[in-house]
Amino acid sequence: MTFARTLVAGAKVGAGAAFGVWIGDVASPSVRGSGGGVVRASQWLTGMGAALFVAMTTAVVVGAVLGPIVAPLGDALLERARAFRSALATHRIEVTRMIAVRSLTLAMLVPLGAYVAFRISLFVPAELARAESIAAVLALSHLMVALALVALWLPAAHVATKLLERASRLRPLGPLMRHVYGVPAVVGAAVAIVALWATATHWDQVRELPWRSFAPLSSLACGLALGAYLASSRVGWHAYVAAAAVVVAVVGGGLAAFRLRPESTSARKIAFERSAAGRAGYAAWTAAFDFDGDGQLNVLGGGDCSPFDSAIHTGAVDIPGNGIDEDCDGKDLTPLDYRPRGTQPVGQFMLPERPTIILLTVDGLAARKLKSLGNPVSLMPNVDDLAAHGALFTECFAEGPSTRLSFPSMFTSRWDSQLRQEYAPHHPYPLAASERQIQDVLDERGYDTVAVVSSPYFEPRTWPSATRGFHRVDTSAIAAGKHNAPQVTDAVLKALAEPSDRPRFVWAHYFDAHGPYGAVPGGPAAGASDEALYDAELGFIDRELGRLFAELRSRSAPTYVIFTADHGSLFGDLQAGRPHHYGDDLSTAVLHVPLIVSGPGVKPRRIVGLASTMDILPTVTDLLHVPNKLEVEGESLWPEILAGSAHTDRVLFHEVYLAERDFQGKDPLEQVSVRDAEWNLTEDRVHGTVQLFDYKADYRETSDVYEEQAQSPHAKKLRALLGGFVEAFHRRVPGTAVVAPASSEER
Repeated sequence: MTFARTLVAGAKVGAGAAFGVWIGDVASPSVRGSGGGVVRASQWLTGMGAALFVAMTTAVVVGAVLGPIVAPLGDALLERARAFRSALATHRIEVTRMIAVRSLTLAMLVPLGAYVAFRISLFVPAELARAESIAAVLALSHLMVALALVALWLPAAHVATKLLERASRLRPLGPLMRHVYGVPAVVGAAVAIVALWATATHWDQVRELPWRSFAPLSSLACGLALGAYLASSRVGWHAYVAAAAVVVAVVGGGLAAFRLRPESTSARKIAFERSAAGRAGYAAWTAAFDFDGDGQLNVLGGGDCSPFDSAIHTGAVDIPGNGIDEDCDGKDLTPLDYRPRGTQPVGQFMLPERPTIILLTVDGLAARKLKSLGNPVSLMPNVDDLAAHGALFTECFAEGPSTRLSFPSMFTSRWDSQLRQEYAPHHPYPLAASERQIQDVLDERGYDTVAVVSSPYFEPRTWPSATRGFHRVDTSAIAAGKHNAPQVTDAVLKALAEPSDRPRFVWAHYFDAHGPYGAVPGGPAAGASDEALYDAELGFIDRELGRLFAELRSRSAPTYVIFTADHGSLFGDLQAGRPHHYGDDLSTAVLHVPLIVSGPGVKPRRIVGLASTMDILPTVTDLLHVPNKLEVEGESLWPEILAGSAHTDRVLFHEVYLAERDFQGKDPLEQVSVRDAEWNLTEDRVHGTVQLFDYKADYRETSDVYEEQAQSPHAKKLRALLGGFVEAFHRRVPGTAVVAPASSEER
């Protein structure tokens, strides 16, 4: 085959592969919407057209480049296949023996190598702190494992030969050993049995995998076969038809691609994030045309308005008043002041001094699972009763979408991007010793502080700063396993019953409703849907909370109960398009959590208006008359609790701030959002996309209205607020998000 023909053949194979993957995307349910949302037909057609364009152009170029390289390799493989068939015909016994020995040798060495690599993977992260060091040691260690397996090949082959010789003498196995593919079939069957056993044993984890995303890959083989057929066939009518189809696809897809704008968030997400073909093609385009290395393009709807300046792109920090539009929104940022509301005297000084304070948190409790917040049935009647007799905030939101992105801000009343974190061998990274948490403030006010934790995740050896500063950390419930709500309640009651000359603060975290979900006594059996199991786990927690609340009602000492969650959970339609039940984005449903305050002087009240879990610390310090010297970003909620006055013009900000990205030299602030009384505007700072949802009318956030509302005064105000927030609170210099590890004495 001539050089020119190999170029053309490679381009045909590439085009066929791209088309095959794209067809799989078209058929995949996960690509039919944007994040599970509803999109218009025009948006879907534009997105899929753009995906086909970038995939096809990339595949044709790459295929043409690889054609001259792959074609000789293909010829060599065909020659080897012919030689193997010839050898099998003339030396059947020797070939059969060779196949059997090699199959058995692989069957012995591959599991050994996988096990050793697995054990190394478990060991290394516990010994090193830097992500780069971990990656380097893992790569080197696995290379050493591979070299060791190569060195063991001959001894293992010798052992395999001996085993096969003995097995061939056995009457049942003799015929199998003499069959060409007998041993490979046995080995394959053994692998299949082990795989099925592992799948059944770990089904809770396996079913969480994004299986739908493999649909485009399954059609890749068909596309490759089509491309190979066209490449190997003579020029005929089918070749001309195929060429015409490629031209039409490239032209049509190109028209769709160049219709994209930065506001075309839904279409761009379909094209370059949800489509496997488009994701691969866009990565290639970015590698080729992202001249300043900021991860964004100035074509295909990219928001890089200055393609040769890495400091200017959508998602960049816009410094107000410097005359430069760093975030490419069309104007320089105007400085905005959004400091939290100051303390307001509304009668909190008449409340009991130095009361007992109990903070109860339930992992992953979605607000709308409570009947008091809209659920048609009562899954947690005792919590609903607490809400009926206390102050219920109907629109409270967590700062982040997962436990490690929510608790630090809850306990410090500071944004994650403000907090300094230390290097650690694993997630979650601990806060620096300089960061003051609620337990530190209460300790200074003379409180005896107790933490009751229910998962090893919160133990000091795993997450040191989660319980650092508490006088006592009760881990007794952990031994009972995942469903340990009874033991958590027992530990809380024990802590409250212990005599002390100091007032007491108790934080207790219920972990039963965290995935993977499992059967509880009186609930559906294992194998039911995740949501059914989750609902039963909430009921299980509620029964134990009812026991706790009954004991608290009989106490004579003044006691305040603050009930909330670290984040919500998504199920059914809410989860569509998201691989997990939480933690993927800053959607309303996963950030919406209950917040109930109950205690002396608190009248039953439903409070409509934005509140944050970051308000818990300033609310507690206001109750205890702590001087207003703390650097907090939350607000005391006593004006709402005691006077019923809502902060109607309040806005909330949320972050997905991953400190480990800072260790890798990347911007840790992946996503950020701003929420007011009507809209939730989110910005993906990695992909440079913005979405806007009317979450009051569209709680599931299925309809992104940013493309239509981008130029409205309301949307522009939210963009300005978001830009000002990022500029004010996000550390822009790489490496400033962390500090050096503290010594054991400092901890």
